[in-house]
Amino acid sequence: MAKRLGYTTDLNSTKSMLELKFKNTRNWQSTAPFTKKEDAAAWEAKAMTEMKCKGDGPQGKPKRPDEKWIGYVFEHDGPS
Repeated sequence: MAKRLGYTTDLNSTKSMLELKFKNTRNWQSTAPFTKKEDAAAWEAKAMTEMKCKGDGPQGKPKRPDEKWIGYVFEHDGPS
């Protein structure tokens, strides 16, 4: 069971893209929204260390200046 995490401004689009990239994605979890990209990046760095897994970094670009970033974690069975 491998885990992966990252952060995005559009969780639904990111999830759809990652479901094509990885086999059998499951147990998706998300964080509360971050107002700053830097806060989301700090969460990712800390979570990668704690969970001992790889991160995807930022996914997507904000469409509005006030758009929030959301962290995500999921399990998978390897690349497709």
